[in-house]
Amino acid sequence: MIKVYVDTGGEMPGLKHLRARGLAESVHFPYEQRLKRIDTAARPSKLTWSSAATWSDLDGVTWNDTGEKPMHVAIAKVIGAHNKTDVQHLASAHDAGCDAMLTSDRGDIWRHRDELHALLGIRIFHSSAEWADFVALCENRAS
Repeated sequence: MIKVYVDTGGEMPGLKHLRARGLAESVHFPYEQRLKRIDTAARPSKLTWSSAATWSDLDGVTWNDTGEKPMHVAIAKVIGAHNKTDVQHLASAHDAGCDAMLTSDRGDIWRHRDELHALLGIRIFHSSAEWADFVALCENRAS
């Protein structure tokens, strides 16, 4: 099973079928908005009051869980510290032990996918353009 972090624009209708087949587990934290079809909530990295998270999103999370995750600074060096939310998503994905990430962000995340893979071990897929590649990864991992 692939543990996949889904960023705000990365949710794809076909993901529910992969989840139903036991090929993927979806992970997310609502920094910008809440996604409806997520299996596991990631722990936030360097959470701020300006996030879209509600108190119910933080159920079971301690104050210590909301601090900066270990790879936060290294990720910021790769994609730019000004991309705060993207850094948070990636740091949460790494902290959650994700194998892959689905994103619609071609500029700040996908463009740096090779360097991020080397740093984090997370394979990054553009949600619509590389959907077939992501499905193939899920199916290959299952066999």
